[in-house]
Order: sequence, then structure tokens, then C-alpha cells
Amino acid sequence: MHHETEKELGVRAYRPTSLHTESADTTMANHLTNSDHHTELRRSPQLDRLKDLAVDTLEEIEQARPLAREFYVDDEVYALESSLLFGSGWFAYGPKAALSKPGDAATLDIDGEPLLLTCDEAGIQHAFFNTCRHRGSCLIDEPSTSGLKRLRCPYHAWTYRLDGSLEHAPHMSEHPGFEVDGVHLTRCAIEEWQGFLWVSLQSNPDPLDVMLRETPSFSRYRTSELVVVEQTRYEVDANWKLLCQNYSECYHCALAHPELNRISHFKSGGTQDSGPSFVGGPMRLNPGFDTMSLSGRSSRASLAPELDDDDLVWYYVIYPNLFVSLHRDYVLSHTLVPRSPTHTEVTCHWLFHPEQVADPKFDPSDAIEFWDLTNRQDWELCERTQRGARSRAFAPLRYQPSETCVHEFDRWYLGRLLEASEDRTTP
Repeated sequence: MHHETEKELGVRAYRPTSLHTESADTTMANHLTNSDHHTELRRSPQLDRLKDLAVDTLEEIEQARPLAREFYVDDEVYALESSLLFGSGWFAYGPKAALSKPGDAATLDIDGEPLLLTCDEAGIQHAFFNTCRHRGSCLIDEPSTSGLKRLRCPYHAWTYRLDGSLEHAPHMSEHPGFEVDGVHLTRCAIEEWQGFLWVSLQSNPDPLDVMLRETPSFSRYRTSELVVVEQTRYEVDANWKLLCQNYSECYHCALAHPELNRISHFKSGGTQDSGPSFVGGPMRLNPGFDTMSLSGRSSRASLAPELDDDDLVWYYVIYPNLFVSLHRDYVLSHTLVPRSPTHTEVTCHWLFHPEQVADPKFDPSDAIEFWDLTNRQDWELCERTQRGARSRAFAPLRYQPSETCVHEFDRWYLGRLLEASEDRTTP
């Protein structure tokens, strides 16, 4: 696990065709998301092998075996899932509040595509491919920045407004027929859902609300109103699915998370829930505690005073890459960006309500320090498992009965991967 500190924005980071029309942007986006690279993956002979590997995991949990080694270390499997699960559908960027001020910008790479997100002067979020329309230079390198007025290419100074429209192209008036008007960075789809931003590389993806239609509502926690108080980036030397699985069970908590288990016993979980786009459920706070923090106690106002179950903390994995933890007095989110079969970037946000932040006594440090510690403990476990997956002897035997959410995640993953693969191989 690598750590590197970012000083700007109070963000803590730990790591290692025609140019003039909107149809041209759509054409380019379609080309980027339907390239020969993706076509080659669709015809991959690996598909039959994946079906064989998936059989045992798709059984009911009593007979099922966890995912096979290939799903954690194989470059071709990683390329396939990157294309089918991330490159062809919606994925989470993170809280809208992290990109809510005019001039905010962020970059990320999904399925090998460099992306750029902005918030314009009107407070509207945009998503583009991070490549200049001149000769393709990336426009911005920083993972996150703020206070931007324009996007200027560092190569030839082509300058774009924050909505992606070209404002100035030096000396291009010398090119007969070239017009600045109508040139635009190639767009990606971007939508908000319950206070979180989602992006798709597709120019015309299926509606996000259709994909997430059965996901539980977070409205009583007022997630659309919350602000980011802390943001931490982690670089984890483990496959992204190991992080999803680890988040989905507390079988490991008594040993690995003594601070957490003291406040919320690992067997306190309630009824688990799952659907086409999520898996998760609650865990109960132990008597005498009212929040997940180092002390287990908080004077912060409740996000929803009418809650009759405020001793429950709800944990959800929203497929493919968003974790949301709903606490009485704050919300925690994790967004995963796979980098390779063995490496994942995680961005964690601590979210509070503006009314809480306005309190002169507001101090979020107890919650921040608690989950930073817990995160690091989890990443170490995931990295241990990744190292174990390198072994030819890696062959997991059975799920423990409390790992129902892990099994549901694994079955979603395999079902989606195989379904998407079949769709792309059908003439």
C-alpha cells in the first residue's frame, strides 16, 4: 500500500472527423467505446474458460466456492471486465459535493480512457474524454483541482470553457475554413443519483435510474444535501473485487478491527438485502455507543432526527464500484477505480450536513481517524489475499455462512460478466 500526501484542497492522498458539429462528438465517442480493442475482447476464447470457472461460484452458498484465482491475477480477465463492466456501463465518480464548486475539476482513468470532469460557472457538472481536439494531448493531470476559469491545453494552448466548448485556438485563423464555434471536447454521459455522480463512456447509455431502480433510498440521510469535509485517496495493491468482498462481510472484524468490533459486534448484522444493482445491510451499535468513531460517541446532530433505528449503520455496495455507509450523524463513501489486475485506487469521502459543519463545536476528527484506521486495516488484508492469489495453490474452498453478501457480489459479478460477454458475441 502506497502513501503520498496531497496538500492542495485539504485533500489527503495515499498512494502509490468534422470538428464543428455535435454529431462529430457523438461519432468520436462511439468510436472510442466501440474500437477494435473491444471487438477483439468480445471474441475472446477466454469466455468458455470463464464459464467453466464460474460454475462452482454460481451455486447456492452452501455448495458454492469463492472466485477462482484467474479472476484476481489474469490480464485477459481484467481487460474483459474493464471493457464490459466499466467501459460499457455506468460507474460511480463519487459524491456530487466533491465536484460542486465552479472551477472544480477531476481526472480519472476507466478502461484505459483518460476522463476529465468539471463544474462550470453555473454549477453544472460535465464529463469529457481528457484529450484535446487539436492533436490529443491530455488537458489536466491532477486527480483533483479547484478554482479553474478555463481548460488550457499545455501543448498548443487551445483553450476550452468549463462546459467543454472551445474558446480560443492560437493562430488557427490561418487555417482556411476553421471555426472555433462548434468545437467541443468529446462528451461522456454524467448523471446524479442520490447525491452521487455517475459517468458512462457511452454517448447514449441506458438511463441510470433504470440501472439503480431497485437500490434503497438514502433520502432520510439527506445525501443530496451533504458536503465533503474530508477526502482521502488510497493506492491498494489488490484486485478491486477483493475490496468489494472485504467490505461485504464482517467475519474478519473481531480479529482485524478490534476498535470497530468494540463498538459494533461482528455478529450484530441484520437482514441482508440485494438486488440487480446492490448488496448490503445493517449492523447494530453495541449498547452505550451512538456512532462509529474512536470513542463511539458523538454530540453531532442526527442527519434524520426521526430515525427509529439510529443504532443501525447501513452498508451498501452499489455496483460496480461505490460503497456507501449510512451513519446516524454522517455518511461515508468509497469509490473504487481499478488500475490493473493487482492494483486499485480508492477515494474515501466523509460527508456531513452543512448545519453540522456550521456548529462552532463541530469536530469530525473522531469519525475520520476511526475510518482511516479501519480502511488501512482492510487494505492490508486485501493485499495479503492478493499476494496469496499469486500462488498456484490458491483455491478457496467455501463461504462462511455469514458471507452471504460476498457470495451475492461474486454471483452478480460473474452473471454480469458472462451476460455482457454473451451479448457481445451474439451476431
